[in-house]
Amino acid sequence: MPTLDCLKKFLKNRADLLETLEEAKINNNISKTESQVGHNTKSFTKHHTPKEPTCSICKQHHLLFSCERFRQMSIEQRIKEVEKSKVCSNCLHPGHDYKSCRGGACKYCNKKHNTLLHLEAPKSSSVTLTSYTQSKTVLLSTAQVNILDKHGKPHTARALLDNGSTSSYITRKLCSKLGLPIHTIDATVTSINNQCTNITENTNIQIHSPHNKNYSTNTLCLIINQISNSVPHTYIHRNTIQIPSCIQLADPDFNIPAPIDLLLGADIFWQVMGTGKIPLGKQQPVLQETELGWLISGCISDIQTQNTNQNSSFFVNQISDNMNRFWELENISTPSDISQIAQQTCEEIFTSTTTRKDDGRFVVTIPFKQSPECLGQKWQSNDLEILQKANLLSNSLHSTINLGTKEPSKTLGIYWNTNQDTITYSTNIENSVSDNITKRKILSIIGQIFDPLGLISPSVLEAKIIMQKMWSLNLQWDNHVPHDIEVLWKKFIQSLSALKQLVIPRRVFYDSSKHIQLHIFCDASQNAYGGCVYVRSHTTKMRCMYNY
Repeated sequence: MPTLDCLKKFLKNRADLLETLEEAKINNNISKTESQVGHNTKSFTKHHTPKEPTCSICKQHHLLFSCERFRQMSIEQRIKEVEKSKVCSNCLHPGHDYKSCRGGACKYCNKKHNTLLHLEAPKSSSVTLTSYTQSKTVLLSTAQVNILDKHGKPHTARALLDNGSTSSYITRKLCSKLGLPIHTIDATVTSINNQCTNITENTNIQIHSPHNKNYSTNTLCLIINQISNSVPHTYIHRNTIQIPSCIQLADPDFNIPAPIDLLLGADIFWQVMGTGKIPLGKQQPVLQETELGWLISGCISDIQTQNTNQNSSFFVNQISDNMNRFWELENISTPSDISQIAQQTCEEIFTSTTTRKDDGRFVVTIPFKQSPECLGQKWQSNDLEILQKANLLSNSLHSTINLGTKEPSKTLGIYWNTNQDTITYSTNIENSVSDNITKRKILSIIGQIFDPLGLISPSVLEAKIIMQKMWSLNLQWDNHVPHDIEVLWKKFIQSLSALKQLVIPRRVFYDSSKHIQLHIFCDASQNAYGGCVYVRSHTTKMRCMYNY
């Protein structure tokens, strides 16, 4: 349902559009009255009817701004049509350009272009580090290339050539459109100011040049959500740049702001580079010959207005990630939204096949996978009979599994010994001790604790209390912590080494259990509260077993 703000914006845009069209109407009748001195007065009226213009789109007798098909186009398509029709980009009339036009400016930004050609400035959610004002625009090296999809069909994509990048990148949107196979990786990309971003997927693409049929290349691209904002950041008039008519540009729409689908790094940059180079003059860009066509890049004098550029930086905060993971492990799990395809399929099978028998019992179809070959091939169990039937006994005996292999480095990690069916804990405490104890280091170590089962919650509780005290004191990230917190932290670090001796049986109930009792204890204080459940069972041999 549209909001009131959307309705107001629509009505305002509509009113501005109608006002622009009304101002552009020309009075085709010119009246002139001539009076002579004397008793006889004669009046002359001259009617001048100019030749009716022809629309370049629908070939009807009206001006371009009155064409219904023109107004239904996107703003980018309107800009291309104005350049093609060679009419003034300010009043949309033929016979002059925007520099000599006496018409009014855009009603949105007050610049020298028609309101119908106004492009909204892209809204950025990035963190602005610096901003400055300059009177020139820098063109980046962009090209339109053909990329083959999974069926071998070419698709046009807009690429940015960057010899300062060691890798090539593709947007997730374009990769999904092409249907290319995606491979899982674990890579870290370091950018400006030594900021790191984790990349988890890549794909192989095949690039063809639209201007050179003999050129094609394959390259590996990392998959990211967005490469950059629209390039260039503002619309540039083509008539401000004198480009020779014989030149085939790699990106014919270099002057129109548009998103980047592909970034080609240094491995492709120097491969496509040619020998031809044409400088276009002082404060003008340079034409560079490549296999993809002629690139146009460099500074261009902006005579229309001054532009404010913003330099932004994105980075991944490792401490923030560790803390988020820590709280996710400690929080009580809640049902998540069904978003994965497999979960949706199970939900559909349940709702469509569930029936009720006469005796009142419900019957539902088992959700078998449609592709059995996609089943997992890695198994682990503490049951020898299962391992023997699965022909995996030789690879599974005396195996200890790290249950936190996806974690970068753990101060405290959990392991499962499948031979003894026990759970143990390992700690690299010697790597966590430091003379300079700061809030940043403490939170980083706490975030690396991996205890999804909560078996050592009493020990982890000490770290939570320390973290709570630091937040209440509003400590700086890199300042040394107070003495009382330092004492508590060193005591907690020393206690972690004792966890190496802790061996917890994973199994709670035994096959021979005859009588089972639950003994529940709970307690609370000003700092925390907790509970523990003990399972007391008697076997058939009257042996009493305890587990918690």
